[in-house]
Amino acid sequence: LLTSYKTFLARPEEGLIMNHGLLKDTVDHALSLMSGSQYQTATNASFGYFDDFTFHHSVNVCLLTASVARTIFTDGEMLRRISLAALLHDVGKSRVPEDILHKPGKLTDAEFDIMKGHPVFGAEILVGVEKIDPLCVNVAFAHHLLNENLKYPKTRSTFQCDWITKLISVVDIYEALTAVRPY
Repeated sequence: LLTSYKTFLARPEEGLIMNHGLLKDTVDHALSLMSGSQYQTATNASFGYFDDFTFHHSVNVCLLTASVARTIFTDGEMLRRISLAALLHDVGKSRVPEDILHKPGKLTDAEFDIMKGHPVFGAEILVGVEKIDPLCVNVAFAHHLLNENLKYPKTRSTFQCDWITKLISVVDIYEALTAVRPY
């Protein structure tokens, strides 16, 4: 899962066609590992990394979201769709400069404005992926629209988030608050 996602993230900047089918297969494999005793290993797969924390954060959000979604769904296709959307929720950060992503202190207003662009960047990247699930695009765009005090990106009208986007947003916040980060 880590290798497939890292390859996927590198491709937008290389201008290559992204193979989201590979990611779907990888998510299927990760979901199959989440049964029984193997599950604990899967949830800790990317624990403890200090480099590439955005990438590992996305993998953790995928695994945690899949864990919650498995309590609701038994349908493998829906679990895959939700897991893939969770994995790709921050793909837009691949277009945010590394010095902003890895800044060890508080971002300036200008830096934060750039960071707030990652949902739009993510939706733009994913719209360009052949046969992408629209749920992935929606989650990438809307996962920061739920917090009334700090919602972004700006939209012209009220954006109604579906419950899957809300679930992934909550897991995203939980993982960010409980992870070890350099800032």
